[in-house]
Amino acid sequence: MRAGIEAANERNVAGQAILGFVGGLPIGFSALVLGQGDTPTILAGAVGVAIIETTWRIGSAAPPPTPAVEERGGAYARAYARSYRERLLERRRKAARVGGLVGTLSGLGLLFFALSQVTT
Repeated sequence: MRAGIEAANERNVAGQAILGFVGGLPIGFSALVLGQGDTPTILAGAVGVAIIETTWRIGSAAPPPTPAVEERGGAYARAYARSYRERLLERRRKAARVGGLVGTLSGLGLLFFALSQVTT
């Protein structure tokens, strides 16, 4: 339903992107040593992935009560709520994953910067 999708498009999902970024930092920072089997490094990567993959579920995905929707009847209200929820969760998931990707790249950049400062 177009009205539910449009209403969900108006919601702010920046919080999910920020949490995804925070989750991506340890993944990027530990990316080079992740394959060596070091337990703390694997744990940091796993925590980062868990943050990214759970952050999009935070918060209610129910549409706010709207008198115009409620006036149109139960079937319309259910379709509106379903399309709103699906679109909002899709947007949250994408924001969290894009934030996670940016965080991972930032963590990797920090790692390369730190390694470039090491003198032998």
